[in-house]
Amino acid sequence: LVASHTTPITVIAELGVLGAASYGLLVLGAVAAILARWRRSSTAGALARASGTDPGATGWPIGPIVFATGALVALVAHSLLYASFFEDATLWVALALVASLPPITAE
Repeated sequence: LVASHTTPITVIAELGVLGAASYGLLVLGAVAAILARWRRSSTAGALARASGTDPGATGWPIGPIVFATGALVALVAHSLLYASFFEDATLWVALALVASLPPITAE
C-alpha cells in the first residue's frame, strides 16, 4: 500500500506526454469550473438571497463551492506527495458537485 512516487510522476511515467496533458487538462478544467462558480456565487443577487432580503434573487449558495475548492486544493497538494489522486473518491465527489450546479447564465 506504499506508493513509490507522486501522481504527476506516475502519470508521466506510465502514460507519457499525452497522459500528462490529460492530467493537466483535468486539473485546469476543474479549476476553471470552480472559479466560474465562485464568480457566479459572489454576485449581488447571490448575496441578496443568502441574506434573505430577496428570496427570488439568483445566484448559488456558497457552501458547495467552498467544499469543492477546499477538496480540490487539498487533493492536488496531497497528490504532489503521494500517488492517490485518481483513486481518492473525494476528488470525484467534488468534481461531480461542481458539475451538478446549474449552468452559468448571464445576469
